[in-house]
Amino acid sequence: MSKETKPLKYLSVLPEKKKQIANIYKEYQVTEYIEQLYDLIDYQMKIINDQRKQIIADKHKEAWKHYYKSLDEYNKS
Repeated sequence: MSKETKPLKYLSVLPEKKKQIANIYKEYQVTEYIEQLYDLIDYQMKIINDQRKQIIADKHKEAWKHYYKSLDEYNKS
């Protein structure tokens, strides 16, 4: 599996699952940190997805430059 199609290591966590984890660790007073970590993971996943989209768009743009010719070049053929 190439890097481009490799799934993300950390997937989004459902809100119910976050609450369940927070309840488990409630007595250790780390629920706020857990929420911040999940928010950070969600934010980083969004950035990675945006970067992937931009890379694909740039590759498509470069590919189309290869096929694009001006009208003068077509008329010569």
